[in-house]
Amino acid sequence: MRNLRTVRVFRCHAWSGLIGFGLALACTSQPAVALDCTAPAEARACDADDDCVCGTNGATAQCDVGIAACVSADADCARFCLGFEQRLLAVCREGTCARARRTQCPGDCNADARVAVPELVTGVTIVVDARPLSVCPNVDVDGDGAVDVAELIRAVRAALSGCAAALPEPPDRRGIYDGHVDLTGELQAPSEAVAQVHSYHDMNWLEIFLTPNFRIHVSGRPNGATLPLDGYLTYTDVGYGISGTATISNTDEEEVIEGSVQTDIASLPPETASFVLRRSHVANPQRFAGRYRFEVPYSPSANGPSTFEINLDIAPNGAALSGEGVDRDSNATPLGTLTTGDCVVAPQGHFYCRMVYLISASGLSTPLQFTGVLSTDASGTSGSGQFLSGYDPPFGPEPYVSADWSARRISESLD
Repeated sequence: MRNLRTVRVFRCHAWSGLIGFGLALACTSQPAVALDCTAPAEARACDADDDCVCGTNGATAQCDVGIAACVSADADCARFCLGFEQRLLAVCREGTCARARRTQCPGDCNADARVAVPELVTGVTIVVDARPLSVCPNVDVDGDGAVDVAELIRAVRAALSGCAAALPEPPDRRGIYDGHVDLTGELQAPSEAVAQVHSYHDMNWLEIFLTPNFRIHVSGRPNGATLPLDGYLTYTDVGYGISGTATISNTDEEEVIEGSVQTDIASLPPETASFVLRRSHVANPQRFAGRYRFEVPYSPSANGPSTFEINLDIAPNGAALSGEGVDRDSNATPLGTLTTGDCVVAPQGHFYCRMVYLISASGLSTPLQFTGVLSTDASGTSGSGQFLSGYDPPFGPEPYVSADWSARRISESLD
């Protein structure tokens, strides 16, 4: 038996009348329309983001995203609606309600890694207290619960120059580095890596990404020309305590951090990682910005080979955002959606991205991470690396997929 809800539609027509020298609207009630909330095409049809709600579909009793006539917000659907990062929200995409991942872009109300004129108008209405901050939390850059003119100006910058250029700069970030790591021991990983280095007063933190599930986290205070390091190495869900030393040197062309760390667990065979991290003062990672077509031998949805296209918007400091993309099989059938992602790109093209993958068939959401390197030659810009879709270690119903990827830039434009 189909579950139908009745919605009354009002049609209005304008008629000319000199009522206060204005235009009057005459509205007449039309026959009630039966809305089939079990049909996704009807339950999710929308005109604006405000039309969409995430929660329980009253007709199917399943977690869903759709219009308020069919879907009610429900705490029981928190994981479906918010995701593991608590950053998903309901939006209207091309006339259909969908979930999207909230970005860090100032003024990006609908989480598409862009700021359009209507979103700037929304920001203005928030500044003058005509609308609540809840309609666009991203315009509140400093998170103080209010929006001022400076934050609105940052949103304008995002609209004019791209979201990456307007991202807030972490006050303690030293930079994003191209890395090379040599491992000695039983653990194996590609030697190419990307690293983030943060400094606060005299403390330095190094985070090195070799693959989506292989990282080195160390920190230390300088002791003369040497930087003693302590921290841990994580591979999948296993962590190893490590310690070692590094040196930092600077020239006009680049800064170099060179060091070595070793596991300090007496009961296990030693694992040693020697690394060289370089941050060019000359090369600009923005040269890798553009639209890319990715090919993977196994879809993040666990459904065979697939392709998808995403934008990569990069700031001069290497902070970056990836845009949304649709993952399709060889017949162009949608398998899932890649949400917007947070990325870092080093001057010579090493990068890391983290986003969410929304599986079309099941509605499940799962973490999706990429590591790899981009390069440019006479034939264009391309790249390769590894991706991981799922939780590590695997648990729950979400698929776990780890595979290589290759990509080619198909446009330098983000449009």
